[in-house]
Amino acid sequence: MKILLLDTETNGLPKNRYAPPSDYANFPAILQLSWAIYTVTGTSLVEEEVRDLGLALNPSIPWNTGAAAVHGISEIEARHGVPAEEALQQLAVALRSVDMVIAHNLPFDKDVIQAAGWRASVQTSLKELRGIWPPVRELCTMRATTALVKLPATAKQAQYPDLGPYKAPRLNELYTWLYGRVYDVSGAVLHTAASDVHCLAECLRGLLGRKLLAL
Repeated sequence: MKILLLDTETNGLPKNRYAPPSDYANFPAILQLSWAIYTVTGTSLVEEEVRDLGLALNPSIPWNTGAAAVHGISEIEARHGVPAEEALQQLAVALRSVDMVIAHNLPFDKDVIQAAGWRASVQTSLKELRGIWPPVRELCTMRATTALVKLPATAKQAQYPDLGPYKAPRLNELYTWLYGRVYDVSGAVLHTAASDVHCLAECLRGLLGRKLLAL
């Protein structure tokens, strides 16, 4: 079985999280796009392919300083990445080569990737990017592990009983719960798409190895 783990870093958050990806102006631009393909046999993960791409932020899109405080990407770096359509074409090929896509907060990553496909299709002649996301099995580790990690609900969440009794774990919280230590691949306090994909792979190894999750 082949799986693709992915993560994005974006220039902010969606204005309306319920908007369709075709309303691409509602969604932030992708600054970093990283994925890794693994072959899974039982509880073993063997890495086959890794991609870590910085996407060029269009000059017409304002720089979000609040988001930069989280991901640590400089505006100069963001303005000089690879064209979004090139990165998305590479991802489209990868997505069609696997049996399952896994991400931590998959709905967010899926939406911003699909919106990026729509944006690129308008700015270029690549209309096929509107269908960048193929019919494929999906797993959101954030949702799948909420009842396992059992973090107390936040005060804000407690106002909405339909959200459930537990807070969804951040990726670093899931890693700490599994391994009893803080994840740190680079010595930096800021996270990147590449380090998050690596962290996700380690979390998946822990979940599969303890039989807490089945693919």
